[in-house]
Amino acid sequence: MADSSSEKGSQLAAGKRRIDQISGLIWLMVGIFVILGSRDLLYTDEFGPGPGFFPFWLGLAVSLLGVGLLLHKTFHREDEESISFSGKRAALQMIAVMASFFAFVFLIAKTGFYLAAGLFFFVLLWAVEKKGWKFSLAVAIIAALAVWGIFGVALKIELPRGFFDSW
Repeated sequence: MADSSSEKGSQLAAGKRRIDQISGLIWLMVGIFVILGSRDLLYTDEFGPGPGFFPFWLGLAVSLLGVGLLLHKTFHREDEESISFSGKRAALQMIAVMASFFAFVFLIAKTGFYLAAGLFFFVLLWAVEKKGWKFSLAVAIIAALAVWGIFGVALKIELPRGFFDSW
């Protein structure tokens, strides 16, 4: 009887590994498709990054992550992986993430991108990941400042400023 359950466990782990390998291949293909599609767009224009800048780097990142997943699942063998679904808590977390994402999208026009992004990070860390409010607030502020530094200062991309438009 013990051999039967361990055999089922190893078959389940092999099936999950195969699914992850296929997923890695799919993400690699999606990334390559995005990179090829971005070739038709200008990488830079006279004011800085062009419309092809973000799709190129996004496609490259997705491709590299797909390759990483594929290589990891192909060459790194786990002894026996436990697969479990945590049920109600996971479903509630997923709903909270989606609700906070939709709130983020709707808040961008009113509060501005940077404040909405900071609030989004705060909600994800505090409400979903159950981190302390001080830690969540610190990470949210740092993340909002990093987004502002990258897009607003370094790349000079105008993102919605919301009620900060008058400042």
